[in-house]
Order: sequence, then structure tokens, then C-alpha cells
Amino acid sequence: MISKNKILFFSLVGLVFMFIAMNSTLLNICEETSYVCRTNMDFWEHIFYFFPFILFFSLLTFKLKDSVFNAWWKFARVAIPVIFLISLYINLKSNPNGGGWFSIEDQVSLIELVILYSVFVIGSTIQIYRGHKGGSLGPS
Repeated sequence: MISKNKILFFSLVGLVFMFIAMNSTLLNICEETSYVCRTNMDFWEHIFYFFPFILFFSLLTFKLKDSVFNAWWKFARVAIPVIFLISLYINLKSNPNGGGWFSIEDQVSLIELVILYSVFVIGSTIQIYRGHKGGSLGPS
């Protein structure tokens, strides 16, 4: 079984990549005038938005009993890849040209991501609670 330390490390690495993508012009990875580079970094930035949630819940369960972590991990090991792939799909279907900063397509994608991440947060909270109380949901 995967350990708490591996999940924590994985979430920290994802957070670092999110920081790099968000600050690509400050870190001189992209020039401010490079539309293609910024578009690519924005794409990856949106993909890595999910990692703070993983970090939060891995930190939340880190000092708790292993049974609580295992209850959460049963849910998360299915939810994380699914949410990652759906986030990838949402970002691939987004059309970055036209519409300016507040195009309707960007707003719809944002709403989809908020709903998706909310499902993860609610599911994680339920699993942690059930693990703490002794019950468990999700695949074995």
C-alpha cells in the first residue's frame, strides 16, 4: 500500500509544478510577449490546481490513525486519477483564442472545475469522517 509520505511528497511536487507554471514569466521560463509559451503554461497551471487539495487532505490525515488515512486513500486513489483526466479534458476542450480575459468558455470551464474539485473535497471529508468513526466507504 502507498504510504502517507509518498502521497505527501507527490502533492508537494505537484504544488511546485503549479507554482512554476503560475510564475513562468517571473522565473524566466516564458517571456511576457510569448503567447504560445504562456498559453502552454496556463494549460499546465490549470491541471495542477488540484494538487493543493491533495496536499491539504494528505496533511490532514498525516498525523491521524492509519485507519483514517486508509479510508481516505480508498476514495482518493480512484478519485485523483479520474479528476486529473477530467481536468485534462476540460482544459483541452477550452478554446484560448478570442473572448479576452472573461470569455464565456473560460467561465464554463471554471464552473466545471469548481464542481469537480467540490466532489473531491466532499468525498474526502466524508471518507475521513467515516474512517475516524470506524466505518468506510469506497472500493476495498
